[in-house]
Amino acid sequence: MPLNFEELSRKFNASGVVYPAELINNISKYPERTVITNSVYVEDFLIPGIFFICPESDIKFFKIMKSPAEPGMNFRFLEFKSLSIIEIILYFDFDRQIVLHLNPSTTIVKQFIRECTKQGIISFHFLCAAKNILASSFTSLDEEQMEWAKRNYKRSEKLKSVHHSVFSIVSESQAQVFKSNQRHYSFYNVKDFKSLSLS
Repeated sequence: MPLNFEELSRKFNASGVVYPAELINNISKYPERTVITNSVYVEDFLIPGIFFICPESDIKFFKIMKSPAEPGMNFRFLEFKSLSIIEIILYFDFDRQIVLHLNPSTTIVKQFIRECTKQGIISFHFLCAAKNILASSFTSLDEEQMEWAKRNYKRSEKLKSVHHSVFSIVSESQAQVFKSNQRHYSFYNVKDFKSLSLS
C-alpha cells in the first residue's frame, strides 16, 4: 500500500533522512552529471531515490542551494532496436529541466521501479562536492505515474542485461537533441556497494 505523504513529511521533519553512507562518502569518485538510484530511510519508511552528482554550475542554474520544492515530473519508456531507456524529466523554475536516463535492464533500476510501485513516493537528492551540498526533495506519485511504474516494472523484468557502454552510447546520442534550458544526466550503474533497497 502506498505511503501517506503527510505522515512521511512529519517523520522527515522529526527525524531527518538516513542516506546510503557509502554513496555519500564517495561523491567525488562519481562523474558529474550522472545519476545513481538507491534508497533512503525516513524512520521506518524505505523511499526509492535518485541521486544527482551535480557540478557547481548546475547548482546555480537550478538554484538548488537548499532542499528544492517538489519538481514536476514526466516519465517515458523509450525503446530502441538494441535497448530500452527510462527517461525522467524534472521541471524547475524558469522552464529549466533536468533530463535523466536510467537503464531498465539493470537490477538496481528494476529495484527502484519496484519500490516506486510499493511506496507511491519518490525522492531526489542533489549532491555537489564542490559546494558541500546535499539537498533532498520528496514527491508523491499520482495515479497515472503509479500505473506507469507498475506497467514498466513488468516490462523491465523481461529485459536482458545491456552492457553499460552500449547503453551510454545510445543515451548520449539522445542528449545531443536537448535544448539550452535542459541538462542531461546519464545513468551510473553502481556495483561496488550494497543498495538499501536490496532487503
